[in-house]
Amino acid sequence: EVEDLAERVLHLHRQFNFGQMVQGENVPGSVQLLQNQITKHGSKVFKAYVLFQIGMTCGIAGGTGSLFMNANEAPGFLHSIGFLQQVESRTPLDLYWSSLVTWAMQLRLPMHSAEQMALVRLARLSRVQSQAEFILVSQAWNSLTEPERIVLLDHFLADGIAQRSFILEFLPACISNIRAHQVLKLAHLLKVLVELIANLTTQCATRPELDGVFTVKVDVSDLSDFIASVNSRHVFVTCMARCRLQFLDVGIHLDVGENWMRSNEPDGDTAATCYAVQQVLQEQLMVSRSGQDDGDR
Repeated sequence: EVEDLAERVLHLHRQFNFGQMVQGENVPGSVQLLQNQITKHGSKVFKAYVLFQIGMTCGIAGGTGSLFMNANEAPGFLHSIGFLQQVESRTPLDLYWSSLVTWAMQLRLPMHSAEQMALVRLARLSRVQSQAEFILVSQAWNSLTEPERIVLLDHFLADGIAQRSFILEFLPACISNIRAHQVLKLAHLLKVLVELIANLTTQCATRPELDGVFTVKVDVSDLSDFIASVNSRHVFVTCMARCRLQFLDVGIHLDVGENWMRSNEPDGDTAATCYAVQQVLQEQLMVSRSGQDDGDR
């Protein structure tokens, strides 16, 4: 009986990653999936799953005691545990967004419009812990063109229930590596994400096996590793042209591929000029597409 319980808990963990909820990686569709699994396996398994998550999270970073569960991390973790306790009695959309609203209120972040909601989710993914850090995220967002912001707005607000949503696994690690980088900025990553989302949307539309699938997991861990290694802004912001999307049974894997051969290129004047020209061309293309969409409507 104990072995059967452990197997069911691990199965539930594969279906719903609690750590992704803590960081804002998953979507309301993930909550719906969790509710379906609870109905299938029962409350006993769910309670054991919650205990399993507490123990596993406290063990992050190892050492004597809990190096991860400090004064900064504990409030958010306890808030997420409170979310789990309500998962059987509330709707996925209500539970998901009320969780983000509560977190935003703790930092006194605005959340009155759709754009502010998307920005708060980005802040959660960025592991923001203060208003000063939130301002930096807002500045990166505001540096984007309006068409770019629209793409990201749709992405961060897609619920995975009525609209297809891409769960970018390891996106918080990408953002963390960007923040530690000497050359790259968050705005560079956001522009890369715009292109990634466009590629995902186009390619998924041609995959019959994804018909009716509204929550799609995309592993971007390779991109996270690449960010930590690349030197040139130009190489990074154009990296999607050299990336591949690998469709697997468990989701999609973003393969950085040929970009690794250019990771050591310096960020010199030529690279900076190429980056500036590329930005102008990209903005003109986005504006042109936006105008075409307005004409179609």
